[in-house]
Amino acid sequence: MKDNILSFFMIFLVFYQYIIHNEIMKNYLELSDIFQEDSLEEKMMKLAKRIQKIRKEKGFTQFQLADRSFVSYGSIKRFERTGEISLSSFYKIAEALGLSEELDSLFENRPLSYEDFYHE
Repeated sequence: MKDNILSFFMIFLVFYQYIIHNEIMKNYLELSDIFQEDSLEEKMMKLAKRIQKIRKEKGFTQFQLADRSFVSYGSIKRFERTGEISLSSFYKIAEALGLSEELDSLFENRPLSYEDFYHE
């Protein structure tokens, strides 16, 4: 009888440790999903969607934005669909949407360091 109780207790402990371990790992995986950094493509798409939202809030169609920014309609359409665009076209779109000051402020007043000049 003692052997049966001891065996049952050992099985229970192993099972309990298995459950606890899996719950901890499950929580760990869920936290890692939350803190996982976006890929470059995901970041570009988020930026494109923000620009698209601003365009719509200002009441511009893609054609109107193309006309105002001197960026082709195809480039704007591709940017909003894929997140891909040249830096010069992106800046022109930002200017047309009245965002150039915000874009410029990202790079202003940043002190230059030794690494800025000599980093390969």
